[in-house]
Amino acid sequence: ECFVETSELERDFIELATKYDCRKKTHFECMFPFLYVLPKIKEKYVLTGWAADGYYGISKKAMIHFKEPKEKFDKFRNDYFLPQNSAGFFFLNKIAIANNKIIYSPYFDKEVKDFFYKKNWFELNQPYQKHHVRKAYYNEFAELGVVKKHSNLQIESGVSKVFESLLDSETINFKNRGRVMDICRDWKHRIGEENV
Repeated sequence: ECFVETSELERDFIELATKYDCRKKTHFECMFPFLYVLPKIKEKYVLTGWAADGYYGISKKAMIHFKEPKEKFDKFRNDYFLPQNSAGFFFLNKIAIANNKIIYSPYFDKEVKDFFYKKNWFELNQPYQKHHVRKAYYNEFAELGVVKKHSNLQIESGVSKVFESLLDSETINFKNRGRVMDICRDWKHRIGEENV
C-alpha cells in the first residue's frame, strides 16, 4: 500500500517542473503520484502497461478526428509513439532513474506494435473498448467492476481535483490564472526563460 501525500503539492509541482521537465497539465498530473509510488517499490525492474491507450485511440481527440480511415488512425498512433510524446514515458523514466528503477513497458516492443497496427480502430474497440485485453484478462477486470469508458489516471485517481487547489497558491499560480492548464503553461515559459 502506498499513500500519495498531497500536503507538499507546491513543492512537488516545482520539482516536477524543474527536475523532471514537466510542461503540460497531463504531464504534471500523471507524474505526480509516481514521486511517491516509485520509491516504495522494492524491486529494481518495474513492469507497466504504460502507453497502451495509444494503440486503441480512445481519447476524445482520437475518436473525433482519427478514428477512420485506418491511415489516419495509424498516423495518430505514429505521432503518439514519437519519443517526445508516448504518454509522458520520458518523464516517468526520469523519475524512475532518480529512484534507481528501470521501467519496462511491453507496449513499446515491436511485436506489440505489429499486432495493433494490423487492426483498425473498430477491430480494437468493438464490441467494446479494448476488448482484446479485457477478454484476455477477464477475471482481473471482473474484480475491478465496471470499467468506465475514456477513464484515465489523473481523473480516476482524483489527482486532477487535487491539482485544482494550486489555483489558490500565489507561489504556483503567480499570474492568478483560473485553470491549472494555464498555470502549467506559465511554468513552461518561466523555466524556458531561466534556461536562456
